[in-house]
Amino acid sequence: MLHLDAMRFFAASAIVFLHWKTYCKPIPGHNILPNPESFLSLAVDLFFLISGVVMFQVYSRRLYSWRDFGSFMQRRVARLYPLHLLTLSVSMMYGLGAYILHLHANHPGLYKLDGVIPNILLIQAFPVIHHGSFNGVAWSISAEMGCYVSLPAALVLYRRRWWAPALLGLATAAAFTLFWTHGWEWTNATYSYGFFRAIPTFFFGVALGGSGRVLRRIPYPNILFGIFACGVFALGFMGAPHGILYLLVYLIGITGFACDVQGTAGRFISAVAPLGQLTYSIYLIHGILEPSLFNFVYARLQVSAWLRNSIIAATFVPMVMLAYLSFVYFETPARRWVSGLGSKRTVRAEPLVAGHADANGGEIASSANTLAATGQGSALPVRRSACE
Repeated sequence: MLHLDAMRFFAASAIVFLHWKTYCKPIPGHNILPNPESFLSLAVDLFFLISGVVMFQVYSRRLYSWRDFGSFMQRRVARLYPLHLLTLSVSMMYGLGAYILHLHANHPGLYKLDGVIPNILLIQAFPVIHHGSFNGVAWSISAEMGCYVSLPAALVLYRRRWWAPALLGLATAAAFTLFWTHGWEWTNATYSYGFFRAIPTFFFGVALGGSGRVLRRIPYPNILFGIFACGVFALGFMGAPHGILYLLVYLIGITGFACDVQGTAGRFISAVAPLGQLTYSIYLIHGILEPSLFNFVYARLQVSAWLRNSIIAATFVPMVMLAYLSFVYFETPARRWVSGLGSKRTVRAEPLVAGHADANGGEIASSANTLAATGQGSALPVRRSACE
């Protein structure tokens, strides 16, 4: 799934740019992106949509009992939790050090003690805490775990009508748009209500993952994918309404997956796709670089705005290298260890969901290149069993 892998990497890069731009010095007459939140934050919604596709492709024919569900959740925890716990620990140590040494922190509210338990339990994307906490970007990992718990329900719907999860997702998005009363657009929700933001795109992604026969009929998917991807950036720069940009996220997901179903990846997509498995590492690691490196090192640089901003941009390269080291030498061994816990136990299988996988597009083979950023991964040199 080369287009999905490439999309994950580009989406993660957009989030990094969105967050790191706040540390750049303004250059008079060169403020090229005055309001990036209007569209770059939607990259997270693309993550959730891709996650739904991936989860369907890998697990649609493997979730039929409580034992299957337990194994599935163990693998998801094995993929997500080790790096989350590591970055959470680093963020907590930073907050403690700033408090003891009386150092200035850009966002002191992140380090309140009421965020410790929700972050450890990965429930900060639910209405249990009403402010960002520690490595703030981890809210989406919490939302992703909630989506994993809801996957059996999405598969039940799919097995009855293949389009039912998509209909439920779109209906939920429409209902939130009409009745959301929390004072901001629901597509901007992070902590407290991030899970509700994730559900529409995740359920739509589940249905999309089983729509191979329909997607094969889409003409010129590469051209359409390019038009929609460029359209998001062009309209975003021009300040288009948020709702239009949100709908384009769905169209990017549809046409991107159609490209993979039809096998139309070109050289550029094929070259970028392997970086997709580093998306989760990039996503969490960039969040802990901001307060330490940017706040205490770059803030003290007595250089011109152009040079400071160039240094911040150049930091992306060593961060990707750090993400690679994390993936190979920490996340992969930790995932294998956690996945193997209790593997010798015999557990009696109990019914979880009824029915059989629908054949409407479900024949597309799952790939090692489809487990990634919100916890799925692509495949550098790692066996498929290590990624699942």
